[in-house]
This record gives sequence, structure tokens and C-alpha cells, in this order.
Amino acid sequence: MFAVAGFSAFAGLVWYVIAANPALASSEQQHRASASLPQGQVLKRLVSEPAVLLVLAMSVGVFLFNHMASTTGCPNCSPTVE
Repeated sequence: MFAVAGFSAFAGLVWYVIAANPALASSEQQHRASASLPQGQVLKRLVSEPAVLLVLAMSVGVFLFNHMASTTGCPNCSPTVE
């Protein structure tokens, strides 16, 4: 238990040190000041990519398989939380 707490505290300290870096703060300000595309255009670009569509279809298929297998003919196909 203390090992997990120690690791979490260490990770938080590392995160703070990295986030406190002044070079990162100026980089973030420059990024926010730059012009960006509207969200609709970004979404259209993503949906037009074949790899994105493939990953989306695979994730929907895995979701449906896991839920169908656990509620119908194969209740032991997917793990259950007890």
C-alpha cells in the first residue's frame, strides 16, 4: 500500500517539475495564440481517414461482441466482475 502511495507521490512530483518548466509555459502560450481549425473541420478530416474508420469499426465490434457474448449463448466468453 505504501509502495503505491510512494509511487503516486513520486509521479506527482515529476509531473509538477515538468509542468513548472518555463519553456513549456511559453510553448503553450504560443500554441494557444496560433490559429487553429474549427472543430467541425477537424472532425471531417478524421472521419475521412481510412485508419480512423477502421479503428472505430473495430472498437464498436469489440464492444458489441463483449456485450452480446456475456448476455446470450456464451456467458463464459468474457470475464465477469464478482
